[in-house]
Amino acid sequence: MKINIFLFLPLLWVLTGCDSGKVPDPSQEITLYISANALSFEAASESKTFSVVSNGSWTISCSDGWLYFSTNSGNGNAEITATVAANGGQNGRTAVVTVVAGAATKTINVQQLGELPDILVDDKPLMLESSEGAFVLELTANVEYEILVSGEWLQQLQTKTMEKFTHTFSYKANISSKERQAVITIKERDSKTPITRTITVTQRGLIVVEKSLEEFLKTDLRGAVYNGDKFSFEFSEYSHQIAVNPARRTFRIQNYRQDTVCSVSLSAVATGLEQQITVTGQNLVLGVGEKVDFRTKVVKLTEDRVWLWAEDDKSGFIVTTNCSTR
Repeated sequence: MKINIFLFLPLLWVLTGCDSGKVPDPSQEITLYISANALSFEAASESKTFSVVSNGSWTISCSDGWLYFSTNSGNGNAEITATVAANGGQNGRTAVVTVVAGAATKTINVQQLGELPDILVDDKPLMLESSEGAFVLELTANVEYEILVSGEWLQQLQTKTMEKFTHTFSYKANISSKERQAVITIKERDSKTPITRTITVTQRGLIVVEKSLEEFLKTDLRGAVYNGDKFSFEFSEYSHQIAVNPARRTFRIQNYRQDTVCSVSLSAVATGLEQQITVTGQNLVLGVGEKVDFRTKVVKLTEDRVWLWAEDDKSGFIVTTNCSTR
């Protein structure tokens, strides 16, 4: 399933990937992310793109001659075009694409329609975070179909049906600590023996993270949010990006898919210990999310980070104050 998330990012954001003048460490672990784990194509020749995000060299391989790429190797981030030759056979066909960067390996499952009726979709179970959000499900089909959704917390935002289309689904925040499930069913219309595909969607329960001030001060992360009853987020240098806007006193964390985002803004610039600062936290998906204010004080301050603690909520915030740290 290919998931697309729409975010409204201000132009003034400075990602921490900016050039800090440091020489890359050859011993650094090579990371790899690809924007799609499945691609589906019509029977005719067709092209689609996906992204490779890495901090090293990578290669793309596939043994099937009917599928080829705009490039089979590169270094760093790139957008790749995958093209399939026309399939003149009755049956559909499949292939597996392997992307390798250092010790990291990712695969993409590729499907192409034949002349026989079919609905192609990545039907692997989908796991969602507890916060509200949306995702796009891409299908390829040569029959008319309808989509049914179980679970009131998951809704389809587009209902138009055509041979090849994308369908957007929104989901509400899960305020329970327990996971919940819904099922998306794609079903062929007007058939006595309809083709049916199902996708199980699971949403995580709310993660409650409470830390005492003593424990919080021991936390040595580049960015983190601990909130006992709203949301929690920890920065991982291997899978997240940090953006800082010093003029607006705003701090943001997102993963490379940009489908999980946390943003906090400060009422004042941190200048010393015990300073009182109001922190406004927001969990952003599609540019929206509930804003929550926390009355905090500065409990630790370094050249590149500030630790803020809200005693009433037993919540803490570690904020990176410049873009030269990761």
